[in-house]
Amino acid sequence: MDAVEFWFPLLNLPEKAWKYVLQYLDTVDQLSLSLCCEELKTIINAHHPKACVTCVYIKNSVGFEIMFPGVPNITITFFDQEMPLDTDPQLPIPEIVKVKQSKYIEDDVLTQWNNSQSFQYWIDHFKEVFDCSEISLSFELEEELNPIFYNSLEKLTIGDIELNTLTSEDLVTKFVSRTEKLFINGKHPFKKENFQKICIQNFEKLHLLNHEISMDTVLLINASTMAITTKFREKELNMYLKLWKNGANPRMRCLRMSIERKLNHNLVLKGIKFEEAPHEKKMQFKLYRDQFRRNNINPEDLTNFGGFIIKRNGDPATILIVTTTISTCFQMLVHS
Repeated sequence: MDAVEFWFPLLNLPEKAWKYVLQYLDTVDQLSLSLCCEELKTIINAHHPKACVTCVYIKNSVGFEIMFPGVPNITITFFDQEMPLDTDPQLPIPEIVKVKQSKYIEDDVLTQWNNSQSFQYWIDHFKEVFDCSEISLSFELEEELNPIFYNSLEKLTIGDIELNTLTSEDLVTKFVSRTEKLFINGKHPFKKENFQKICIQNFEKLHLLNHEISMDTVLLINASTMAITTKFREKELNMYLKLWKNGANPRMRCLRMSIERKLNHNLVLKGIKFEEAPHEKKMQFKLYRDQFRRNNINPEDLTNFGGFIIKRNGDPATILIVTTTISTCFQMLVHS
């Protein structure tokens, strides 16, 4: 493999000297060096920053995006020409491994290695060198992958899963039960009965965005943190708050609804006992306003109607209703 053609006698240097050399090797060079022998792999593991996020994306290729604190991220791409579909008798060895570093432009391939190692070998290597024990999965593939591909990920903890519109239900189902965080962007791939099972799963976070969600679905969700896209009117949101006060969504601690119309907060809270939240309570919602920025809405265009506190069995929840001329962001934090 091209990646292991290191001729510099690093291990012959005193420890102080080779530590100095490592400081001037970027992540790609250190990854290449780690392939030479077990001793170098151990050295790289001890001295390179550990991965803070590892994402496996499955689209028209399979790739790893590994993010590190304080140093540029790297992306490693496999099966760039042909995906290992379930019609293949076995998982092929990727002929080429492409590696690029985030300081380079998007289409600039930093390094390309001829490869003779299995995909499983690379999974194990990343795990050992960069401590990639937990991964995020990002799917955008309609076809079913070779089952052996799933086996390659069996030893890794699934941190969260992100689905885009073009995703096979069978492809995702194999992993959903192994995660506490599921993000679905667009129309989900699940049959009705399977989607209901997804909703009642005890997720830490469940995001259902850019696809309208019904009230029945919202009431089914059993996640601690929920983010959804709806077209609810004031009457429906008012009904939801009354249902919540009577015990709906008992695990929910944080809820964000992106609503595709401007709402009147007085109608939302009609018939519900509330008090205005102190100013410092409003700051808890500050981080969620980046949702408007991602949708190209200038934060200066927001009209903040302030926070309101309602209670369920004595437990308070703070509500913030933020509107633009065409949409509303409804947010709710339960403080128990």
